[in-house]
Parts: sequence; structure tokens; C-alpha cells
Amino acid sequence: MKKTSYGITAALVALLISATAIFASAARYMGDLNSDNRVTSADARILLRVSAKLDTLTQEQKAVADINSDTRVNSADARIALRMSAKLEEKITLPETSTDSGDVPNKPPVKPSSSITEEPTTAAPTITEEPTTAAPTATEAPTTTEAPNAKPDAEVLKNCYVDAEVVQYAEDGTEKKTDICCAYQSEMQKAGLAKKEVQHLYARTTGAVAGQDIGILLKSNLNSVGKVKQDIYMINYKTNEYLMLGSAVIDSMSTITGGMDMGELISPDDMLSVEIFHSLDKYTTTEETRDGEKFKVMREKGEDGKETVYYLRYAENSYYYPAITEMYQNGKLIQKVTIKELKRDASEYMEVPASMNGIRVEKLTDVADMKKLEAMMNFMNALGVSAN
Repeated sequence: MKKTSYGITAALVALLISATAIFASAARYMGDLNSDNRVTSADARILLRVSAKLDTLTQEQKAVADINSDTRVNSADARIALRMSAKLEEKITLPETSTDSGDVPNKPPVKPSSSITEEPTTAAPTITEEPTTAAPTATEAPTTTEAPNAKPDAEVLKNCYVDAEVVQYAEDGTEKKTDICCAYQSEMQKAGLAKKEVQHLYARTTGAVAGQDIGILLKSNLNSVGKVKQDIYMINYKTNEYLMLGSAVIDSMSTITGGMDMGELISPDDMLSVEIFHSLDKYTTTEETRDGEKFKVMREKGEDGKETVYYLRYAENSYYYPAITEMYQNGKLIQKVTIKELKRDASEYMEVPASMNGIRVEKLTDVADMKKLEAMMNFMNALGVSAN
């Protein structure tokens, strides 16, 4: 069976916070014409083409192009950008606010230099993994019976909604409870000659991140060349608003984080997946009564020595599912997952409620929009965290 995990929402939120901080600073350096949070030779090339009248600046680029504050954009600015890329000149931080007219903000002049140095390699930022929860309590595991056989007819639900409670038991006897809702919806999509199954994913949790009520929705779509692209929605149910990051922005985030596939951060393998069984004839099971309800009980031991005990409930539409899943290590209970509700239709969870206010960052040009960046920062602050 799939091992359950509820930490994905917290991990994704943490990465979105980190990425938002990267984007927030991306448009705040003089000379950063392509908004990638660096001043590199690529920016110098843009400045050279502009000075040669081969390209024109966008409104956002005008605010960062005149590095030496001489009211002109020319090769002198390009030289300064190259020196910044080689760390021979200090980068100049753009003020927090910008004018709608696109006027260049006040900034100290930088002495130009004719020296040109190769751009150094920039390392990708480190992504810190979420720490594992410490184990056992004094709760004893049930007596282990014969382990079940392989599961040839187990089916992982692709279209469902599950509402569950996760309890983790610390070594000192304390408990951490987290409510989590997950939803999955699969569909076939066509793009030209390509035809693929894509999956939309949703998770909502309370308690995993600063006691907040947070939702994550990942919408997948097939683009014109048959590649799956994802839009991510981060939802704050307390403030009734959401932050949407489009696939172009997510691809840029992937570049910034060293090639990490952002879409894989929220996937069925990492979320609270549900396996169902249309028959238990091929498995070794026992029967047990808990709180007046009878369950079929299945036990499984992993290579790491942990034992998982599944209390299977029979659903009306003729399948069994693990209503209660307990995980033991060295005979001590370390985690318990209780499914409170299971539905086979998840379509209502695949759209952000129409009543919510949205901050939509769909294109890379949106990242350079100071008003949207400020809205993103306010969104994060409302969660009780800061991207600064």
C-alpha cells in the first residue's frame, strides 16, 4: 500500500515562499533587465542592443536600465552590468516603490569602467527538506499475524476526494494533529497529435503551516507541443484570497531552483493517496471491532522495519478502503491516519471559489510588476510568514 504523507502542503508552501522572495527581489536590482534576480552578461547584451537602437526597453526595463543615472541608456551602462556580473561592482537595489509613469527612480551614480570580466557561475539555491517527525510512544502495536501477499488487484483512486485526520506521536508522548483534505481528478487531453492523461491535484490543511487554513491546487494542461504544464494556486481560506502562479512563472522558478520540477512537488505519490480493494480473497486478513464497528485488518511490514496496520471499511459501492491506517516502529505507534470522508467525485474542488479575490502572476512580465509583487508579499504576510 501507499504510505501516507501530509507534509507536502507545508513543503510546497515553504518553497513558494522562497520562490516568491526570489521574484520579489528580481526586479529590484539596477541592470537586471531580464528579471532573473541577477545582473549578468545577458543583461549587458540587452543594454548593448538598446544602445545600438536594435531593441527597445519595456516599461519595467526602463526603471532598471540607466545604471549610472546619466539619463541615458548606452554602452556605459552595459559595461557596469558586466562588472556587476563579475562582482567587481556592487549591485544597486531598486527602491521598494516605482512610479506608474516609468520614470527612473533616484539612485546613487556608479562610476563606469571599461574592464570586462567573464561572468562567474552562480550556484542554485539549496532547498532544505522537511524534517522527519520523531517516533515512538508507549502505545503498543497489535499482535502481528501473517503478512499479506502482493496486491495484484489494488487500485489507487485517480478521481476522488478524501478528508482525513493525521496524528503523529512524538517520543515524549505528545501528539500533533493535522486535518488534511486531498482531491484528484484525471482526464485525457489532446494537443495536436498528442494525447495524454493529465491529473489535477488539490490539498487543504489546517495546522501544518503556522496554524493556518491553506489550500494548494495544481491544474495541468497539455500545451501545443504535447508537454504537460501546470498552474499552481495557493489559497488562504481565512482571508478568502488566492495567489496563482502560471506555468511560465513556474518554469522560471524551476530554473532558479536548479532544475527542480515544481509540478512534482505536489503529486499523488506524496499526498494522501487511497488504495481500494474490490476483493480481499487474495490477502491475509483478520477481523477486529473498534468503537462498535467491524473492520477487516491487513498488516504489512516494510524493509525499514516499520509495520503498517490497515483497518479496511466496506463501502456501499462494493470496495474496501483503509478507514484507519496506523504505522508502528519498534512496536510503538508513530502515526495514525483516519479517513473521515471519501467521495468518488472531486470536480467541485478543481476550481478556486468564484467569491475569492485573486492575485494572478501568469507571465514573467507580471513578476516585474511592483504592485503585484507587493500583493504577493501581503499574501504571504497574511499567512503569518514572510518572504523577505
